[in-house]
Amino acid sequence: MVKDVRVIGGVGVVEFHEAPDPVPVTCAALDQGVWFRPIGRLLYTMPPYVCSDEEVRTIAYALLRAAQEVELTSTGRGATPHGAGA
Repeated sequence: MVKDVRVIGGVGVVEFHEAPDPVPVTCAALDQGVWFRPIGRLLYTMPPYVCSDEEVRTIAYALLRAAQEVELTSTGRGATPHGAGA
């Protein structure tokens, strides 16, 4: 039986089919209090080890919200989680 699970470090990545417009991605993240820098077709997050569970949840939610914003405003096929295939 597992007593406790901890994530020591992690990387979150959303890969888009096409490079998104960075303005809506950045605005969606900033609305959640998080700063992301889209790099080409990828949106990365690497939360520092000192983040609390709540801070990691906030970062993950902002990453999801930014991807949803691209999907809503895109005329393309939207976003897929990294490694999900094209």
